[in-house]
Amino acid sequence: MRAIVHIGTEKTGSTTIQAFLHENRESLQQQGIAYLKSPGLRNQRKLAVYSMDRKRSDNYIVKHHLREKKARNLWRKKFRQELDTEIAALPNSIDTIVFSSEHLHSRLDSDDEVKRLYRLLNRNFSEFKVLVYLRRQDQVAISLHSTKLLYGATPSAIFPPKASLGHHYYDYYGLINRWSSVFGKDNLKIRVFEREKLEGESLLTDFAYAASVKELENLVFPRKQNEKLSSNAQEHLLRFNRKYPRFRRFPKKSLNTFNDNTRELMLKGLNDFDHGPPLLPPRDECIGFYSIFKDSNQQLAKEYLGSRELFTEDFSMYPTVVEHLTPQQEELYAFDRMVRAIRRKLFRDRLLSAFSTGTKR
Repeated sequence: MRAIVHIGTEKTGSTTIQAFLHENRESLQQQGIAYLKSPGLRNQRKLAVYSMDRKRSDNYIVKHHLREKKARNLWRKKFRQELDTEIAALPNSIDTIVFSSEHLHSRLDSDDEVKRLYRLLNRNFSEFKVLVYLRRQDQVAISLHSTKLLYGATPSAIFPPKASLGHHYYDYYGLINRWSSVFGKDNLKIRVFEREKLEGESLLTDFAYAASVKELENLVFPRKQNEKLSSNAQEHLLRFNRKYPRFRRFPKKSLNTFNDNTRELMLKGLNDFDHGPPLLPPRDECIGFYSIFKDSNQQLAKEYLGSRELFTEDFSMYPTVVEHLTPQQEELYAFDRMVRAIRRKLFRDRLLSAFSTGTKR
């Protein structure tokens, strides 16, 4: 049986790809392709959690109380059993299983972690293809900045101030070498995340082609996920995140679910304040950040793709000068009123739920 392992990278439409796989599960099975549920219904993030070194952590591990060695080992054992059970139950007509999680890019930053994933999958598969989409580093940083705000962070800048060639998130040459050393160079399928370089100039058409999906006619093609936030909306989110942090610091670091729920509801109403273009940094900053990785990008293109350049180096979409506009005072008041109303509703619902539970007892 063959495994196609889509590892992202992050900010290359992975959420849209996962929606495509999720919504077409039954249709894909008719073509001999399975998208499992045990690693995650859409984003199969459990693959990354399983493979991460025990001493490392992220928000999933904190939320599910997996920081202790015993808890992590028990979780890994249970996940292996669930994965094996689901694979064993597949019909004989299935010859390919697709896995997808952008966290395989962002979380697995060592050879040992990638090897742990390989050992997990190698028990059930005789053939592998690792599929990865690469997007120009400056574009990834800008998109990541917006995503950080959506998840409660308070970034001080778009580009990492101490970025260097070895930066795990942006060093694609290091990423590809890491996966190549474990899964084999011939088993890597590298796609460039630029419209004109995608099959049919469409991400989902390109993914279907790369994943050997032959019949597209009866498949559902979901709309693009994770749309961009305007500069104005990002300003509101940054103010919110500073005032209502995602994590409590005392008595110990833990997720503040009340603030998370407020942010989730607030985002649905953010369109009322979402005016204007997205936030773009000055052109010279973008070129400067990209130049850190330019030579290694070219080396990657030469060794793995047989070409001179990895990305199209056009920076004309960026402004030469950025005017930092802040929301009007009346808009800030309106936004704050919306946030207070949402928090009052959540607090009231929580009290009613607690009261209802208490009366039933």
